[in-house]
Amino acid sequence: MNGDSAVSVLIPAWDEEDAIGGVVSSAIEGCRAVRINVECLVCVDGRTSDSTARRASEAGARVVAQQGRGLTAAVLELATVATADVCVVLDGDGQHDGGSAARLAAPILADVADLVVGERDPTLLRDGFGRGLRGHARYAGACLVGALARLAVGGRNSDPLTGMFACRREDLIDLSCRRLDAPPSGYKLLLGLVVALPEGRIRRMTVPFLPRDAGASKLGSRVAATAICQLLRLVVRRYCFGTPSRKGISEFSAG
Repeated sequence: MNGDSAVSVLIPAWDEEDAIGGVVSSAIEGCRAVRINVECLVCVDGRTSDSTARRASEAGARVVAQQGRGLTAAVLELATVATADVCVVLDGDGQHDGGSAARLAAPILADVADLVVGERDPTLLRDGFGRGLRGHARYAGACLVGALARLAVGGRNSDPLTGMFACRREDLIDLSCRRLDAPPSGYKLLLGLVVALPEGRIRRMTVPFLPRDAGASKLGSRVAATAICQLLRLVVRRYCFGTPSRKGISEFSAG
């Protein structure tokens, strides 16, 4: 990549052949439209059984075969091979708008933020909220997990579990290697970043949260139950003992 500005878009993917090409293309085109040099990296889960890797490559991404398990592990693997100082993390199932990558990266490129969180706005959804989180039980579970997460981070962010964000590559590496007691192996890396980084350097930005185009949601009942238990521990630590410990954030990330 050449030029003063460079962004690495990091996308974990698992059986998302129907959506991954569009996510990659929109991220690349959106960055190039505002003259941001971009590379797109897709980490394909080893359990993928479809053509996710091929379609990501055809759309212009560099594909990395995942060595570990979990979304956070995939993001951290991509961060270690990324070449830009600024990273944007997106899901590969089509729910995250790849075209928003440039907007998320802009405040960090301008050095006015270290973390930009893409927040969901239900009024921007296509075809209603239900297609993004199918089923009343899943919707209720997601709402409960989100409410507990907001309590855990003490109002730092109103939607800390979207998984769509931009940050500095060094903070991703630092979070996994030094700021947490153990490298996270789950999928809620954003919560750890929100807690670890200075509140004054965190920005929030409303972005489209679209209906899922491919793949299955990772928010199953077992995952939701584990997350709720771990978040309850974080909430107790915050309100009974002060700021949540890094060990607590590490436990949540590993869930």
